[in-house]
Amino acid sequence: MSDSSLAGSYAKGLLEIAEAQGQAYELAKEMSLIAATVGSHLQLSQALSDTGLPVAKRLEIVEEIFQGKISALAIGFLQTVALTGNAKIIGLIADKYSQGLENLLGKALATVTTAIPLSEEAGEMIAAELRRIIGKEIVLDMRVDPTIIGGLIVRVDGKLLDGSLRNSLQGLRQTMISQRTKG
Repeated sequence: MSDSSLAGSYAKGLLEIAEAQGQAYELAKEMSLIAATVGSHLQLSQALSDTGLPVAKRLEIVEEIFQGKISALAIGFLQTVALTGNAKIIGLIADKYSQGLENLLGKALATVTTAIPLSEEAGEMIAAELRRIIGKEIVLDMRVDPTIIGGLIVRVDGKLLDGSLRNSLQGLRQTMISQRTKG
């Protein structure tokens, strides 16, 4: 089974459970958090995917990092993924879950990350503009990450829009390096 098919299966089952428990949107936000955490820590992703690592150790890692930060449903999902060694596709599962939720409810979950907290009014302006572009009602998941320095990063409808200063600086750095190697 391909990673995409496997992720789709995980996401579909998880969405059915979350919807039955009335936690579909909350879980989408938690899935985004889980994907960002695991995706940004290579050692964590490797440990949770390592079927050679004892099961008890993988479960312990999940609880140490996420206990008290996400729901019991999200913990159970993450433990299942760790047990099967599929942590490497958590980001794909989160995307498939979000797409499934959007299709089910006709709304789009937009994760907006900024360097500093935004006012409620700024969030509403962002949601209105995204609603205009996407054509769906928007549910915002606002996050703060000082490492982006400035600007914002938006993940919505399976797309990533990176308008962060960090990304711009990385692009500038790559341009300078490529010009230096040519000259």
